[in-house]
Amino acid sequence: MTTTVGTKHEKRAMSAGSAWGRLVDGYLPIALVLTISVATWLVAMVIVGRTSKQRRIEQLEDRAVEVRNRIEDRIEAYSTGMELLRGFMSASEQITPDEWSRFYESSDIERHYPGIWGFCFVDRVARDEVDSFLEEMRTIGYEDFQIRDHRDADFAVEHDDRFVIRYHSLTEQNQRLIGVDVGSSTRNRAVYQKSMDSGKLSSSLPIRLLQQSEGEYSIILSLP
Repeated sequence: MTTTVGTKHEKRAMSAGSAWGRLVDGYLPIALVLTISVATWLVAMVIVGRTSKQRRIEQLEDRAVEVRNRIEDRIEAYSTGMELLRGFMSASEQITPDEWSRFYESSDIERHYPGIWGFCFVDRVARDEVDSFLEEMRTIGYEDFQIRDHRDADFAVEHDDRFVIRYHSLTEQNQRLIGVDVGSSTRNRAVYQKSMDSGKLSSSLPIRLLQQSEGEYSIILSLP
């Protein structure tokens, strides 16, 4: 009986061993294929992810270059308009408000230079010439002309030159700014002073113009 029992167990063990072997032999290749497939898929996903990220970076870089070029082109166009107005102002010793208006209207500046608030002429007035400047402006047509400080005035203008808006574009909103001493604001004064000192076109940092509401910003371009 002992032998018989032992034989039965051996048969069972052999039978179980044979079944496990067949299972391993049958499914091991499948398991290996699945493992390799998953690994390949993960590697592919990593490569695709990196490629997609690189593509997005390149697209952003291309977009940044495009925007920069458009800004440079627009500034170049504005510079041309400022050169035009400077030539007009230099052609006569004294320009009257009517002459400025006729020239501005005939040039159709806003249509040719979209995106601007307007072109203006800012006079640098020495502190010892303020009275004569006031008299001149009243003589040429601005009877009640006064020099007014900028809304954000923070500069002691009584000790230095003033930068006063003599003429501005023809919208009512801009016409109200004639007589404002933009140099009484440090941030405004910096761009005008820089262009005067360098003799070249200068631009300000982003700044809120007098025509703009809280949270709106523009830049000022100044050409001496």
